[in-house]
Amino acid sequence: MFRLLIAFLAVLFLNSLSGSTWQTPIPISNQGFGSISIAEDGSGNGVVVWVENAFNLPTVLGANLPFGASSWQNTTDLGGDCFTNTSSCSTAALFPNISSNTAGEAIVVWDLENISTVLFSEQSAKFTPTTSWTDFQNIPNSFPPSSNSPGFPQVAVMPNGNAIAVWVDNLTSDTVIASALFSNGTWTPLTFPSGSFLEISFPRISIDGNGKAVAVWQGGTFGNTSAMAAIYNGTSWSLSPSFPSYVSTDPSAILLPVVTMNEAGEAMAVWQNLSSGNYSVVSAFFDGSSWVEIPFPVVSSTLSPSPQVSMDSNGDAVAVWGTDMSNTVSYRGQAATYDHITKTWTLSAAFPSTSNLVAPTSGVPNLPNLNVIMDPNGDAAAVWVEASSATEYRVQGATFPLGGDWSSSTNISTISATTAPQAFGTTSLASNSKGTILAAWGVLKNGGDVNVAIFQSSSYQFALAPLPPDHFRGKVIQNNFLLQSECIHQLKWSMSPDPTVTKYKIFRGKKLIAVMPASGPFTLEIPGVNCGVKTTYKIVAVNANGNESTARKITL
Repeated sequence: MFRLLIAFLAVLFLNSLSGSTWQTPIPISNQGFGSISIAEDGSGNGVVVWVENAFNLPTVLGANLPFGASSWQNTTDLGGDCFTNTSSCSTAALFPNISSNTAGEAIVVWDLENISTVLFSEQSAKFTPTTSWTDFQNIPNSFPPSSNSPGFPQVAVMPNGNAIAVWVDNLTSDTVIASALFSNGTWTPLTFPSGSFLEISFPRISIDGNGKAVAVWQGGTFGNTSAMAAIYNGTSWSLSPSFPSYVSTDPSAILLPVVTMNEAGEAMAVWQNLSSGNYSVVSAFFDGSSWVEIPFPVVSSTLSPSPQVSMDSNGDAVAVWGTDMSNTVSYRGQAATYDHITKTWTLSAAFPSTSNLVAPTSGVPNLPNLNVIMDPNGDAAAVWVEASSATEYRVQGATFPLGGDWSSSTNISTISATTAPQAFGTTSLASNSKGTILAAWGVLKNGGDVNVAIFQSSSYQFALAPLPPDHFRGKVIQNNFLLQSECIHQLKWSMSPDPTVTKYKIFRGKKLIAVMPASGPFTLEIPGVNCGVKTTYKIVAVNANGNESTARKITL
């Protein structure tokens, strides 16, 4: 009875979080300055970093959201010195990016500008559930003294708490990608594949369950841009010669490739390509050893699609992007799903597109407007910002459950601007294996020269599989007659401790042979079976949403 009560309370708690709806927005900041990044651990705890304006200079702040909490906690100034030294600010912190492992160990990296020298360095801090924010330190630069433009750093945290970072290092006329490894509380430089690239070579990174990583970026020699990729094998980086090559003399043609990687080491990259005045989306799949280009649904847009992608544990993926649909100024959202078995993308006709989608902020790689996340189970969610009027924004969300299709859009938040808003909206998403989606966003609330954004967050809880029944057991009953014998298989089980269960399904091999109500009886007899022939049975619990539990099996 006690176990049943605990399970019942746990289900109530999960349902109160959001079962089938986005939760009421939780404020993060009313003084935002343009960047936000969110991460989530295996228990649904969230951690967020953002840029806030302090005395006309930006600084990076961080906070955490325990699972089920109604407000962000432990807000801490991580970068810059305006919050602690308001009389003489000498640094500005920009473009934070955060990553977490399932244990809740998170690393944030950002750019720090020295106002007097106008030189940039890469900074970092660590978050743990027990100690909050610690380990504030510089990331050693492989190409000292420093970059003369922002590095737009990206970070990926390994299962063991180590991390790997990549960023752009601009040395006078050349631009290179730099990298460093965080291990035992210390950053050490990592040699990245050599080469000089264009100044807009923003790298993105994703990591698998074994500490191996994939990085993609816009690179190439001067005058010839292309999307490029490198693989980190756990020890060192190497260039991926199998990555599809789309070379262009137009630096805006191949822009901002992004990548997602699952725990098994598979990855999917997408990027945009401009040809004859129209953009298309290109994708490539990494099977753990080499890349292969995957044909993408036709995209013809005069506006930048800015595609985003996410992958589940099976290698299926979801991509979203913006398009003008008919070569007009109307900017709409679209989505496609990738099937790892057929190795094909399929356009999602049910995706709730909008003609009011706010265009991405030009030239800033970590500010996507339309964004998507996929949890390891195959559930996905998309969030975007649209302009509902000249002075009002709406933050919209849609969900994509495994085996289903896109839901209608949900208005998560409405934010009014005091003047006509500029085209600014940014979203960041995180997920875990328990079906919890965390979303954070920033929306400009003032126009003109004020440039202050409001940052908020929300959560969505996908329906979880119910708990299986207990004590699945069975026996063979043999009735002997004068000339023959008859056998009966008798199955018994105890009810699932999960109060959401509505029925039980019993299978013989792969064949469904019975459906029993949740109220019982908790026994089933199968007559006329062959005596002496081994037979395997399994039982699963099913809840009202049709989700099935893990199976209990016996062989008689």
